[in-house]
Amino acid sequence: MPGPIVRFDHHSIEVVIPNEGDYSAFVHSVKERVSERGNATIQVVYEVLEVDPAWDRVSEYFVVSCLNPRAVAIGQRRLFSLCRACGLVPLEGDEVDLGQLVGRELELRLGHETYEQRKRLRVLAHHRRP
Repeated sequence: MPGPIVRFDHHSIEVVIPNEGDYSAFVHSVKERVSERGNATIQVVYEVLEVDPAWDRVSEYFVVSCLNPRAVAIGQRRLFSLCRACGLVPLEGDEVDLGQLVGRELELRLGHETYEQRKRLRVLAHHRRP
């Protein structure tokens, strides 16, 4: 006996995607991951406030170790931006427990990108909440 059958209308799903712009959010989780290419990354999941529940979680990945020094530098710069937006200002050489970010509020500038032929939200910038 077959299970329930569902037909998806991708156009109607994408219509509800939040507009690009600034949104209040908080850090939901921080986890170590390994990318498909085998690079060490940090995954930060944000909970975006006041958007449709289908779009209220946005992930951002930061490369922390790989053979490409440019990728690591970008990851470091973006992690530093995130820490500052959450009220942490690490000095050079400081070890920062990124678990401290969980629950911290911030403003995210979100944009749209297309991945595997579907629109999704992407973090463009981090800012302190006013």
